[in-house]
Amino acid sequence: MSSEMVDLEASDYRSIIRVVGEAALGYELNEKKRSLMVGICELVDADAWLWTQGKLSNVEDRHAYVGYLKEGFDEERFVHFLNAVEHPDSNIAASRFYEQAQSSMVQTTIDHEELDPEGLACRGELGALWKLVEIGAAMLNGLYLDKESISVIGVFRYKGGEAFNEREKAIVNTTLAALDGLQRVGWPGEKAEQIPRLSPQQRKVMNLLLEGFTKKEVAEQMGLQNSTVSTYTREVYRRFSV
Repeated sequence: MSSEMVDLEASDYRSIIRVVGEAALGYELNEKKRSLMVGICELVDADAWLWTQGKLSNVEDRHAYVGYLKEGFDEERFVHFLNAVEHPDSNIAASRFYEQAQSSMVQTTIDHEELDPEGLACRGELGALWKLVEIGAAMLNGLYLDKESISVIGVFRYKGGEAFNEREKAIVNTTLAALDGLQRVGWPGEKAEQIPRLSPQQRKVMNLLLEGFTKKEVAEQMGLQNSTVSTYTREVYRRFSV
């Protein structure tokens, strides 16, 4: 945890137990994850969520992400989100989050004010990109599985939404900690080593293809030539032996 959490009421724990129990009844991994996150969003009145996995690149000294489970992001918002996440300054703005999560190696939940107290994500090119995502309040939960691999969960309110309070942060952290096994499974094993070896553009192409975009749609969304997207796709396939 990023700081000492507030004490929750008995009614909060009853609600958490209900959400955890419903998620545990799911048969398939992503079904369990979706149930858990939908329940969490109901408890803290959030508009959107996402769940992804990242790998630290020793070359770029930044985290690279691929594969997003999410709700509350339409296609346009998600494309803008990927552009913001892959911006070089994004990792710098989130450095406090990574430091706290890695030093504790347990569930770490932090809100956007703690995450970026200097407002780095609101300035310059990065700020312009996040503005297009139209996210207001945010909480991030991170769990390092080893020194390089991290599971990250984001809970969001759209632009204009109130900031999350300490009680809501404690609810998110407690609920995710109760089923932290879901964050420890479903990893791509040795192939995860390839994630940070892709360029930011290649990762964006891969994530959009995983979302069901056609190559033509990827080209349109990213402002690229069809031939360029095809080249990136071939490199992704080569890296992952597809």
